[in-house]
Amino acid sequence: MHPVAASGEMSGARPTLSLVVVNARIWTGRAARPWADGLAVSGTLLAAVGSSAEIRKLAGDATRVVDAGRGLLVPGADAGSLSRALEAMAAGSTVAGPGQAPAPALVSGNPADFTLFGCDLTGSPAVRSGAPEPILVVAGGAILGDDSTIHN
Repeated sequence: MHPVAASGEMSGARPTLSLVVVNARIWTGRAARPWADGLAVSGTLLAAVGSSAEIRKLAGDATRVVDAGRGLLVPGADAGSLSRALEAMAAGSTVAGPGQAPAPALVSGNPADFTLFGCDLTGSPAVRSGAPEPILVVAGGAILGDDSTIHN
């Protein structure tokens, strides 16, 4: 199987994957396909974004697999990633609010910069009062922080 391209089509040869995240609620930041539930990282870039079934098939023996337990995954690996994503979702937009730079969309070929939270926060009013702690932060394909209890 080949990686899923940003357009949803198959493309290229199978890359060596360092990390895959499955069973997530991924807000891609992309109007054409705003939601996915799996993604794959190869080096510093996203190799594929799609369904968990598609992404699981791409993982090799040495690939680190994270089952997100339906946690919310958003573009960006900085402290403002969640608030920018929630504001854009609420506005029905893929752009950040005034004065905020959006993180690159989660599509194949873009930098592997994202943050995973332990639950789906899209409908949670508690998020407005205080940001939850992320359980996985990835920047440039490198894991900056994680909660080791989520790894298989």
